[in-house]
Amino acid sequence: MYAIKSGAETVGYSDTVVYVRLHSNGCYVPCEQEDAEGFCVKSAVSHVDEDGVEQTVLQDVVYKFGEGWLKGDEPTGTLDAVSGTITLAEADKIISIILAAERSNITAEKAQQLRTVIEQGVTALDLSPEDALAAVELYPAWETGKAFTVGERIRHEGKLYDCIQSHTAQIDWVPGGGAVSLWNEITIDPATGYEEWKQPTGAQDAYNKGDRVVYKGSVYESTIDGNSWSPEAYPAGWTLVS
Repeated sequence: MYAIKSGAETVGYSDTVVYVRLHSNGCYVPCEQEDAEGFCVKSAVSHVDEDGVEQTVLQDVVYKFGEGWLKGDEPTGTLDAVSGTITLAEADKIISIILAAERSNITAEKAQQLRTVIEQGVTALDLSPEDALAAVELYPAWETGKAFTVGERIRHEGKLYDCIQSHTAQIDWVPGGGAVSLWNEITIDPATGYEEWKQPTGAQDAYNKGDRVVYKGSVYESTIDGNSWSPEAYPAGWTLVS
């Protein structure tokens, strides 16, 4: 994922970049990065239509790397690799496009593509449980036939789950429907911001040293790795925090 900067300002994000140079016929042509004079990305751009209504659409934007490159009238831009596919602020902007798809200049297919970008971005951000629960709707939905890996986060029936064992989803392995060895529902105590202690089903979801949980109203921190006991069952494995 790349952050697109023009001057000192970040003007957008893109998960795909096409490096370009100027052909002798005056057209942009794709090229290798080392031969590039600039790059082309799809960006969300706002404009006012003939009725005075502001709309946000996706369009190709070409940036030059510096003065004297390409045609010369392109904005100057640079690319910075970032860890998340998109920021939450950018997600809000794209969501507004999706919600208004029938009134904007994008197709339903493009709206679905944007939805995919949002889901990838939220996943890459690795949000805390508290922040993730505030954005449940942005996560990918659980679906049968899809392969899930440990740590992958999905939504199902309004709830958020972490995958704790890699598997390919089947109709009877529904999150919250008894598949406790595959999915862990994310819940937090509103007073502390920590997750409630849950009985681990195996090594895949056991608590590790430094993990904090809420148990019977108190916050505990695990002092060992592979901790599958509650603070009550094995007090030596936990330290009372508050």
